[in-house]
Amino acid sequence: VQNSLRGIYFDTSKNSIVKNCEMTKNTTGIELNRSYNIYINDSVASGNIQAGFSLISSYTNTLNNCQAFSSF
Repeated sequence: VQNSLRGIYFDTSKNSIVKNCEMTKNTTGIELNRSYNIYINDSVASGNIQAGFSLISSYTNTLNNCQAFSSF
């Protein structure tokens, strides 16, 4: 996902999987808002303006083999 406000966005979600994704040049790569039991695997967030991965009021989430770099 490229050039979006949020590459991937979850709001009040549960029990979901994100796998093998690349989020580039977005405001935020991936944002979880009030979400739980989200599994993010093998994903890269790069060159995003605010954050690569943002977890707002979210809990029991798992990020495995993920990278975030060059976020401003």
